Amino acid sequence: MPHLIKLWKEQLQQGNTQILETLFVQHGPYCLRRLQQLGCAEPDAEDLLQDAVLVFRHNLLEDKLHHRNNLRGYLYLICCNLYRTRQQQAQATIVSFNEALIRTEPEMDVAGRQEALRIFQQLSSQCQEIIGRYYVDQQSMREIAQDMHFANTDVAKATKFRCVQRWLNQLQQLRLSHSQRRPV
Repeated sequence: MPHLIKLWKEQLQQGNTQILETLFVQHGPYCLRRLQQLGCAEPDAEDLLQDAVLVFRHNLLEDKLHHRNNLRGYLYLICCNLYRTRQQQAQATIVSFNEALIRTEPEMDVAGRQEALRIFQQLSSQCQEIIGRYYVDQQSMREIAQDMHFANTDVAKATKFRCVQRWLNQLQQLRLSHSQRRPV
């Protein structure tokens, strides 16, 4: 295996990405299935897998793959670590978001905030991150575009707009369903 790892590194340094494609095709379905078993949504699992392949590439080029016999397990381990990190970040965002809701919506009762947070948690991790970065952390769209690797600020703005619209539409549906249940 060490000889194979050396060969892969040389191929990547020469611009041949076939090993990454092979890794993705051979071990991707396993990693996706296992991530979904952990509760990760399919689009998020696909994003994690792509990020894990990039981490694998980085580790290969930095000579951090010594004595790796089980590439599928190693790729899955990277996926799990990325998933846990994102879960922790999402939890921190939710706590900060709850505090921001209390500051900005003082008339909203506890049940309303809990429902807003529940709906927020159902958004994709990308939507949670962009909304959290913009409204809670008060980052500029330029910073968000750079940090989240969007092509440019306009793409980041459009993504934030779609995410906020999705969230507001779901909140509006919730308000409508609650108002229809209240006795007159």
